[in-house]
Amino acid sequence: MKRVSCLFIAIVILLTGIFPACIIASDPNTAQEVVSSGQYGKGYRYNIQGWVYVHIEGDPYERGYQYGYLASAEICDMIQRWTDRVYKDVKILKTFPFKSPEKAWSNFISKANRNFQKYIPEEYIEELKGLTDGLKDRGGKIFNREIEFDDVLTSQFVQDIQYMSFNNIIKRYHPIRSILSRVKGLISGGNINQEPGHCNAFIATGDATTDGQIVVAHATIFNPYIAERCNVILDVEPSDGYRFMLTGPPGSLWSQEDWYLNDQGILLTETELTPQGPWKKRATPKGVRSRTAIQYSKNIDEVIANLQKGNNGLIPNEWLIGDIKTGEICRFEQALFNTPVYRTFDGFYWSCNTPHDPKVFRELYGIFTLPLKIILKILPQLSNDVAEKFMEVEKEYYGKFDVELAKIIMAMHPFTKRVTDCKITDTKLIDNFGFLAHMGIPNGSIWNPTDEQKNKYSRVTELPASGWVEIYPINSDPTFRQSSDIINYKGTGNDPIWQYETDDTRNVIYTSSLIDEDVVYAVSSTGMLTALNSDNGRQIWSNKIGEKSVDLEISDELLFIGNNEGLIGVYKDSGKIKWEQLIGEISSKPVIVGDQIIASTIKGDLYGFDLNTGKIKWTDKFDDAVYISEEKEGDIYLGSGDICYSYDIKNNEKNWKFHMVWPITAEPKVNGDTVYVGSWGGSICALYSETGVKKWCYEIGWGIDSTPDVKDGTVFVGSLDNNLYALDEKNGDLKWFFTCKSAIHTNPVAYGEYVFFGCDDGRFYALDRTNGNLAWSFAPGFAIMDDDPNNYIITPILSNPLLENGVVYIGAKGIVYALDAQTFEKPIEPVDDEIDMVIISLLAIIIVISLILVYLQFKKKKGGKK
Repeated sequence: MKRVSCLFIAIVILLTGIFPACIIASDPNTAQEVVSSGQYGKGYRYNIQGWVYVHIEGDPYERGYQYGYLASAEICDMIQRWTDRVYKDVKILKTFPFKSPEKAWSNFISKANRNFQKYIPEEYIEELKGLTDGLKDRGGKIFNREIEFDDVLTSQFVQDIQYMSFNNIIKRYHPIRSILSRVKGLISGGNINQEPGHCNAFIATGDATTDGQIVVAHATIFNPYIAERCNVILDVEPSDGYRFMLTGPPGSLWSQEDWYLNDQGILLTETELTPQGPWKKRATPKGVRSRTAIQYSKNIDEVIANLQKGNNGLIPNEWLIGDIKTGEICRFEQALFNTPVYRTFDGFYWSCNTPHDPKVFRELYGIFTLPLKIILKILPQLSNDVAEKFMEVEKEYYGKFDVELAKIIMAMHPFTKRVTDCKITDTKLIDNFGFLAHMGIPNGSIWNPTDEQKNKYSRVTELPASGWVEIYPINSDPTFRQSSDIINYKGTGNDPIWQYETDDTRNVIYTSSLIDEDVVYAVSSTGMLTALNSDNGRQIWSNKIGEKSVDLEISDELLFIGNNEGLIGVYKDSGKIKWEQLIGEISSKPVIVGDQIIASTIKGDLYGFDLNTGKIKWTDKFDDAVYISEEKEGDIYLGSGDICYSYDIKNNEKNWKFHMVWPITAEPKVNGDTVYVGSWGGSICALYSETGVKKWCYEIGWGIDSTPDVKDGTVFVGSLDNNLYALDEKNGDLKWFFTCKSAIHTNPVAYGEYVFFGCDDGRFYALDRTNGNLAWSFAPGFAIMDDDPNNYIITPILSNPLLENGVVYIGAKGIVYALDAQTFEKPIEPVDDEIDMVIISLLAIIIVISLILVYLQFKKKKGGKK
């Protein structure tokens, strides 16, 4: 693609107002104008729960330009961080530091050009050129000059240059010298592995997992100043090769933290092996090889071949590879000379910087070939607590590995030490080209920089955990929309009427609530159930009922809560458990139908229980997690996989089904004769409830992970494309839309004059439901600010709003908030009973007849006078 002229770009900016210039310099306080969502050509970007999702497509230069243009603020910030790290952390000798950041960066530019550019395929050179031009046309600067190709090139290889130039100055391998160089460390009792560690990962398949599926997890460990900024999910649809996704720092063509998957069912991840071993200068760097492997490989053999082609050994790795088409997994240890491969259809491989193969161990450490267990006994300094914990995990959980267990494992100590993000996927997720991502420490805690780090790094920030989020790629040919107005949040706040702190106030904890007889029942996402006085928020009672809870339902006597183990019936006056059914993790809000409570699981099970006893009355089975709607005339509507079903509860059978193509991950909404359902395919569909025939579908920019609401002829739906939509109930025509600064995961609720919803940008919103104008907003914690590229610093609002008597209840940071809704539901005019209506009708008839008789009598008298 020919380079788009600056004049054309300027015109686009003036016309759209979407992409203002991004300028950074050595001054960290330089103002930056950033975007939350955008489109350029076939490229798109959106914020989602602490991450930046970027889709690029086409020829190399074209997709590079899209990337640079759409993520310019984040890329500028990343390059500045690289320059800071080069200057502050990388020194030739302790007594000879770089004289200035510019000098340090110039040194790295020289090394990148001299040592790596010639080993980059022309395809990726063109992609880097496009990326550079995209940044230039957005006004990207560094050190008060325009960003150049050399800056972008060098940002791809900072770690490689550090390894090449400063980690191992003596290049040729000698085992005796390696031992002698570490004698001092051994004598002093120190760990000879001086590196802080680079990532933890595991992969399992076959008899190691619950259903024979592949399960894989990876947690990033790196310098936190760099790693906290690595919040980009890059989705690449190249003109040549396979579509793939990766996570990594903004502006990088390869992952740099090494998490990849492609549309051929291949998963590729790794941890770096330490210390550095021998390497050769004239060969291909790791990032280029891994990018080639994921873009051009459809099986494990091809992945290994591409990783080996031109291997320079500079950054030794232990790769974990999976192929969902066959169920086979692989552990590939890659030093320079020793590259053993282990493959299995049944088993568990873990990786955390410690070589498994004795030959690789000897190559890196210079120690005689012995089994790893013996080496660890002889030299305990080589051991590490992460490796020991992985061995325990394998023994304890073999045969039980799945996605939910992986979340638990990766949140355990010591796996969370120095971790800044985590990713998990399995066969079903990869089959839909998806995975789970968690920005921040997986145990939910906040990383806070020390005073020393604040003084050292100009741009370092805190890193709050933002929780697990499901990610699927954008559908083909999406419809991009963005409000042209720049939202000013100043002066739109709303102070709480009251607030109540639960026992866990971590950034990722949210609550679900309902209200009954002036009591607010709130259950936290960690399973704490609390009854509160609705007037003042004072606790009536509280009880721990599980480790992970979903939304709750209520009957005359009981509360029903689903958690990670099953469904629980709780006395609403005391919080004590009456009955429980341990059927597995509940996937959606339970629903009362007559004398039974209906519940579903993430494994695809559907149950009907007796309300009072909890006895199972019937069961059914689906292929994927089930999300169920409210009941209508004996039927419920549910989403499972990519299908929406109508389900007859009395006869336990499906009435009809409708294919949505992409996964459904939220409950459908039934209103009148219509069912509304959204999916990750980028559309909201209205279906006739009796037949399942499509009434209309409305296309949007990305997926839907929430349930719509319907009121007064308008359908309100939140989307991951950062927009809330108001659609005409009859035909799906757009009435208005409102653009936030991140994705929307909560169910909107129309109440009074407003529609209420929470957003990943850290704000809870109230909009005028007739025109979409902002009425007010509330930010209980971290929120994305105007002109701030640090969009990973958020408290996502994941709590569905509850409204009653002019008050809205939400939960965030483990706190329940009662807010003034600033509107009331208009009272419904009372309707007299049938007898009163008959009397009124008879009176009306009598009055009419009387008037007619009076008129006739008057006319008769008038005629008589004549």
